[in-house]
Amino acid sequence: MDIDGAMKDALRSAPGAVAIACADVRAGFVLGASARGDAEREAATNAAACAAQLCTTPKLGADPDMDEEADGDGALVVSSSWIHAFARVARRPELVVVGVATGDANVALLLDWVKRVAGRLEADR
Repeated sequence: MDIDGAMKDALRSAPGAVAIACADVRAGFVLGASARGDAEREAATNAAACAAQLCTTPKLGADPDMDEEADGDGALVVSSSWIHAFARVARRPELVVVGVATGDANVALLLDWVKRVAGRLEADR
């Protein structure tokens, strides 16, 4: 799978996004990214590096050493400068796609787009 190529193709069809990245949250690596500029690339790669913390929920139970479980939906982080939308690749839960847009972008469109990109990565497997 050509993740860099997939990220470049996805960014061309982005509704207001300025960057996109894909991270392997188990290994802790950013696998591919595409951005309209250097600041946007930095925002995407920093967000992808944090994806493991945002896209997992600790299991609640009596044993504090239990593994974390993956969330299937997406996640959002919104500030006045950036919107970061996260989505897991369903059949490859170690992969998380993150899209970045400016703070005034449409949040719902960004999240929908990121989920569609994650779905395409699953299909390309």
